[in-house]
Amino acid sequence: ENIEDYVTQGFKTIGIRMPKDEWILSLIHQLGQPIMVTSANISGNGSLLRWEDVYDCMQGKIDGIVCEDARGEKASTIIDVTDGIKVLRQGPIGIDEIMEVIR
Repeated sequence: ENIEDYVTQGFKTIGIRMPKDEWILSLIHQLGQPIMVTSANISGNGSLLRWEDVYDCMQGKIDGIVCEDARGEKASTIIDVTDGIKVLRQGPIGIDEIMEVIR
Protein backbone atom coordinates (compact mmCIF):
# COMPACT_ATOMS: atom_id res chain seq x y z
CA GLU A 1 0.00 0.00 0.00
CA ASN A 2 3.04 2.30 0.27
CA ILE A 3 4.07 1.82 -3.36
CA GLU A 4 2.87 4.28 -6.00
CA ASP A 5 0.27 3.13 -8.55
CA TYR A 6 2.59 3.83 -11.48
CA VAL A 7 4.85 1.09 -10.09
CA THR A 8 2.15 -1.48 -9.32
CA GLN A 9 0.01 -0.79 -12.40
CA GLY A 10 -3.04 -1.51 -10.27
CA PHE A 11 -1.82 -4.83 -8.90
CA LYS A 12 -1.60 -5.55 -5.18
CA THR A 13 1.88 -7.07 -5.45
CA ILE A 14 5.18 -6.30 -7.17
CA GLY A 15 8.04 -8.49 -8.32
CA ILE A 16 11.51 -7.85 -6.94
CA ARG A 17 14.54 -9.18 -8.77
CA MET A 18 18.05 -9.56 -7.49
CA PRO A 19 20.40 -9.77 -10.47
CA LYS A 20 23.46 -11.99 -10.52
CA ASP A 21 25.40 -9.54 -12.68
CA GLU A 22 28.27 -7.46 -11.30
CA TRP A 23 27.75 -4.61 -13.77
CA ILE A 24 24.05 -4.21 -12.95
CA LEU A 25 24.71 -4.55 -9.21
CA SER A 26 27.37 -1.83 -9.54
CA LEU A 27 24.90 0.41 -11.38
CA ILE A 28 22.26 -0.09 -8.66
CA HIS A 29 24.87 0.69 -6.01
CA GLN A 30 25.98 3.86 -7.82
CA LEU A 31 22.38 5.03 -8.21
CA GLY A 32 21.68 4.34 -4.56
CA GLN A 33 18.21 3.01 -5.31
CA PRO A 34 16.45 0.14 -7.11
CA ILE A 35 15.92 0.24 -10.86
CA MET A 36 12.37 -0.23 -12.14
CA VAL A 37 12.43 -2.55 -15.16
CA THR A 38 10.03 -4.61 -17.18
CA SER A 39 10.32 -8.32 -17.79
CA ALA A 40 12.23 -9.22 -20.90
CA ASN A 41 9.09 -10.48 -22.62
CA ILE A 42 5.43 -9.69 -23.11
CA SER A 43 3.26 -11.25 -20.37
CA GLY A 44 1.93 -14.61 -21.49
CA ASN A 45 4.59 -15.06 -24.16
CA GLY A 46 7.69 -17.24 -23.89
CA SER A 47 10.90 -16.15 -22.20
CA LEU A 48 13.46 -14.24 -24.22
CA LEU A 49 17.05 -15.22 -23.46
CA ARG A 50 18.98 -13.39 -26.20
CA TRP A 51 19.28 -9.60 -26.01
CA GLU A 52 18.56 -9.24 -29.75
CA ASP A 53 15.20 -10.99 -29.25
CA VAL A 54 14.41 -8.69 -26.31
CA TYR A 55 15.32 -5.66 -28.43
CA ASP A 56 13.10 -6.82 -31.30
CA CYS A 57 10.18 -7.49 -28.93
CA MET A 58 10.51 -4.33 -26.84
CA GLN A 59 11.71 -1.81 -29.44
CA GLY A 60 9.96 1.50 -28.83
CA LYS A 61 8.53 0.31 -25.49
CA ILE A 62 11.60 0.66 -23.27
CA ASP A 63 14.27 3.31 -22.75
CA GLY A 64 17.30 1.05 -22.68
CA ILE A 65 18.67 -2.46 -22.82
CA VAL A 66 21.80 -4.23 -21.60
CA CYS A 67 23.27 -5.94 -24.65
CA GLU A 68 24.02 -9.25 -22.96
CA ASP A 69 22.30 -12.62 -23.25
CA ALA A 70 20.76 -14.42 -20.28
CA ARG A 71 23.24 -16.68 -18.56
CA GLY A 72 20.84 -19.59 -18.21
CA GLU A 73 18.51 -21.53 -20.44
CA LYS A 74 15.49 -20.96 -18.21
CA ALA A 75 13.76 -17.84 -16.97
CA SER A 76 14.03 -17.01 -13.27
CA THR A 77 12.11 -18.86 -10.62
CA ILE A 78 9.26 -16.68 -9.34
CA ILE A 79 7.80 -17.16 -5.88
CA ASP A 80 4.84 -15.49 -4.21
CA VAL A 81 5.42 -14.77 -0.52
CA THR A 82 2.19 -12.87 0.22
CA ASP A 83 0.61 -15.85 2.00
CA GLY A 84 3.20 -18.53 2.63
CA ILE A 85 5.49 -19.57 -0.21
CA LYS A 86 4.12 -20.54 -3.60
CA VAL A 87 6.12 -21.16 -6.79
CA LEU A 88 4.55 -19.18 -9.65
CA ARG A 89 7.17 -20.12 -12.24
CA GLN A 90 9.75 -22.86 -11.89
CA GLY A 91 13.16 -21.74 -13.05
CA PRO A 92 16.68 -22.93 -12.32
CA ILE A 93 16.29 -22.51 -8.54
CA GLY A 94 14.09 -25.21 -7.00
CA ILE A 95 11.70 -24.89 -4.08
CA ASP A 96 14.06 -26.95 -1.87
CA GLU A 97 16.85 -24.43 -2.41
CA ILE A 98 14.49 -21.55 -1.69
CA MET A 99 13.24 -23.16 1.51
CA GLU A 100 16.80 -23.81 2.65
CA VAL A 101 17.60 -20.07 2.41
CA ILE A 102 14.36 -18.97 4.07
CA ARG A 103 14.69 -21.24 7.10
